[in-house]
Amino acid sequence: MKILWWTPASPLAPTGYGRVTNNMARQLEKMGHEVHILVAGGQRHGNFTVDGLRIYSNPVGAMNVEYAVRLFKKLQADVCIYHGDFWPYASSMEDAGGEMPLILHSPIDHWPVTEMELKVIRKAKMLITLSRCGVQWVKDGGCENVAYGPHGCDLSIYHPDNFLDARKTLGWPDDKFIYLTVATNKGDRKNHAGMLRAYKSLLKRRPDARDLTLLVIHTYPFRDEVNEEGYDLMNIAISLGLQANVLFPDPLTYLEGISDAQMAMMYQAADVHVLPSKTEGFGLPLIEAGACSLASITTRFASMPELVGNDGWLIDVVDMEVQQLLGYAWQSIPSTAHLSTLLEYVYDHPDELRECGRRMRRKVETGFTWEKAASYWGPILEKAL
Repeated sequence: MKILWWTPASPLAPTGYGRVTNNMARQLEKMGHEVHILVAGGQRHGNFTVDGLRIYSNPVGAMNVEYAVRLFKKLQADVCIYHGDFWPYASSMEDAGGEMPLILHSPIDHWPVTEMELKVIRKAKMLITLSRCGVQWVKDGGCENVAYGPHGCDLSIYHPDNFLDARKTLGWPDDKFIYLTVATNKGDRKNHAGMLRAYKSLLKRRPDARDLTLLVIHTYPFRDEVNEEGYDLMNIAISLGLQANVLFPDPLTYLEGISDAQMAMMYQAADVHVLPSKTEGFGLPLIEAGACSLASITTRFASMPELVGNDGWLIDVVDMEVQQLLGYAWQSIPSTAHLSTLLEYVYDHPDELRECGRRMRRKVETGFTWEKAASYWGPILEKAL
C-alpha cells in the first residue's frame, strides 16, 4: 500500500511528533508499505530522501489541503494518514476527508468530543486515537469509526543505565534527590506553574529537602518572541524563591533540540519523573521514562492513568475547566496540594519508587514498543479501506 503520512513536524525534528513520524514511517515500511511524508510546518521548500525517508515540504501554507490532495494524487497513494491535532484545522480537515481516503491519527484529550470534531471524524475513514478513554469519548459522541493505536518507545535507546555516570555527564549533583519534568512550555496545559507551587509547598513543609532535592524542568523557560504562548517560568521560580532549587536547560540548546540518547540520559539520571498535565492525549515522556525504569507522578485524567496505573502515582483532580478553543470541551484541574504530598511521599520511599520503575520498564517492554504500536495498523488499514 502507498501511504501519504501528513504531519506538522519533520521526522528529522527532535520533537514528539518528529519521533513518532520517524519511527512509525519505518515500521510501516517494514510491514511492506511505501510511505511518503508531507511535512506541514518547519520545512518550507524542497523534497528530500534522508536515511530512507521520503520527505516533502508544503510550500504554500502549513495546512493547505489543496496541496496535500495534489501530492496524494500525484503519488497515486492509497490512503493519507494525518498525524497530529486536527481540531485547529477542523474545516480544512473536513474538506480533506472529502477529497481523499483520510485516516486521522490524533490525540483525544478532552471531554466531550465536540460537534466540530465529530464532523471531521465522520468525514474521515477512521480516527486512530492514542488512548482507550479517547476511543470511548468518541463513541459517546456517536462515531463508531474509531480505534485504539498508541505510540511506542525505542528500547535500544531508552533503557536503564548507570545513574551516577549519567549525572556526571549531565553535570547534575550526585547527592540530591532529583525530580524531572519533561514538557513543552506552551499555554498552561502542562501545568508548570502548579508543579512549581507544589514543589514550593514541599520545601516549606520539609526544610531539609531544600538542600537535598532539585527540580529539573526540561523546557524553554521564557515567554518571548520565540515562545509567545509560553509562561515566564524562570521568573515564576524566582518569585517563589526557588531559583537555587530549579534547573532549566540552556535555552539555545533546548531550541536546537537534543537527541533521543541525550533525552534518555536525563531519565536515567533522575529519581522520579513528574508530568502534572491538565490533560494528555498520550504522554510520550511517561513511557520513555518508564523504559528507563523511572517511575512517574501524573494526573488522574485522560490517557495518563492508562499508562501509569498502579506502577506510579496519580494526582487527584479537584475540578474541571473549559477549553474554549475546542468548542467548550473540558480538561482537568490537578490538585496542587495532592501533587505536593506525592512529591514528599516518593522522596521518603525510595525503595517503592525503584520498584515502580522496574514495573514500568516491564510494562513498556510488553505494551509500548514501536513494533507493538505498528502491530495495531494492519487491521486498521484493512478495516479503513
